[in-house]
Amino acid sequence: MQVSWSLRHLLMVVLAARLSLQNLDLYAPSFVDVELQKQARRIATRSGTSRETVQALVHDLLARVTIVPREGYASTLDHATRLVGRAGAEGDEDYVALALTLEAPIWTYDHDLRRILGVRTVSRQAVESLDAQSR
Repeated sequence: MQVSWSLRHLLMVVLAARLSLQNLDLYAPSFVDVELQKQARRIATRSGTSRETVQALVHDLLARVTIVPREGYASTLDHATRLVGRAGAEGDEDYVALALTLEAPIWTYDHDLRRILGVRTVSRQAVESLDAQSR
């Protein structure tokens, strides 16, 4: 099962990195590693965790994610931009384009992404369920 995930509500995603997720293929746009590192302080503050611990979790999470360069989903970027604009989810074009290219759901807690027609989203609970089913 392939899953593309959104940077939004990153705290929950990073903390969920402790899941085994061994049977899921996770994908993200190429800039996600830079964004995750930029957000490490905010994540640490919100979670009450040290920045070093958050950086270790981010490193662990990124080791499980296939990073896709923009060229890998460029063919769906225009369509994704239109869909995102209609849903009021500006800024998430790359995630939507990647999900469209992979024909995969987006792992997100972002309600804006849930309004995008033609793109399926899944929560942490759904990802855990998918992972368990594929074992």
